[in-house]
Amino acid sequence: RLRELREQQSAFIAEGAHELHPQTPEDLVAAFEAARQRRATSATEANDESSRSHAICSIRLFERSGGSPAGSLTLVDCAGTERRKDSANHSKERQQEGAEINASLHALKECIRFMSKRQRIPPHAFRASALTKLLATSLCSETRLSVICTIAPAASDTEHTLSTLRTGATLRIKGSDQRGESDVQKEVLQNILTKQRDLHPRQWSPQQVQTWLTELEDGNFADVSSSLPTEFTGQMLVRLSEGHCVQLCGSEGRGRLLFDLLHKAIRGSDQSR
Repeated sequence: RLRELREQQSAFIAEGAHELHPQTPEDLVAAFEAARQRRATSATEANDESSRSHAICSIRLFERSGGSPAGSLTLVDCAGTERRKDSANHSKERQQEGAEINASLHALKECIRFMSKRQRIPPHAFRASALTKLLATSLCSETRLSVICTIAPAASDTEHTLSTLRTGATLRIKGSDQRGESDVQKEVLQNILTKQRDLHPRQWSPQQVQTWLTELEDGNFADVSSSLPTEFTGQMLVRLSEGHCVQLCGSEGRGRLLFDLLHKAIRGSDQSR
């Protein structure tokens, strides 16, 4: 566990960190494997094996002749953020650990938010966590940022997938292409909805039911989505009668429209099979 950071020449240094000098690709791979084995992992409510620590590897390149710096590559594998309901049964120590992970990820997003606006990152943003202190040099210089999101294809993980993709979208640097952040988020949601249409409505998870209702008729039924129980599945949705839809919507016109749209989605799914 990283316990102490000291500032040296406008950079933060981790006490006890190892600096290696691999001479071959095999040496570098062996160093990665040794570091991987030192990472703290544990089972969570969401995963059998989850990273409980961040991993940072900084590779510095030097010219063959003269040994002058030629650049650096910083690889960061962040521990996964945890929702409160996924850690409800954890011990107090584990809950504190999860809170620290979430806080450090928030600090990182704040630093990148300043970068996305082409603004200088203020010192207090770096000092918010050990993670951002160690990345301060990389984030302050002329940096190219690439984000890789790890997601699961299972329908039961849709809520986690959406959260991860939204987080990844917020880490984009504005100006890197012609699309804004909202365009990327719309594209992410559209891709999720396209995949969702491949499933019969009765197979929808609670999160997929919520997404369908929220997006239906340009958000006209978002209030219905918020009034449903959190575990309201697609199997429950397809059993709704017209009377139940009217009761949920609060008016006969909206209720009948919801009922018709639901059965249109069911028929469309049946015809595509």
